Amino acid sequence: MKHLFKWTIILIIIFILAISYYIYIWISFDSLDPLGGDSKELVFQNKTIY
Repeated sequence: MKHLFKWTIILIIIFILAISYYIYIWISFDSLDPLGGDSKELVFQNKTIY
């Protein structure tokens, strides 16, 4: 039973680290297109302009 408890705690710690790393990447991500817009939408607008 002790081994099960130990591995559960280790897995919970790994899970928390993975979620915190994902949130850090999500917050610190800088978009190449800060004004927004879907890439397909931009292609569609370029086709209509030319």
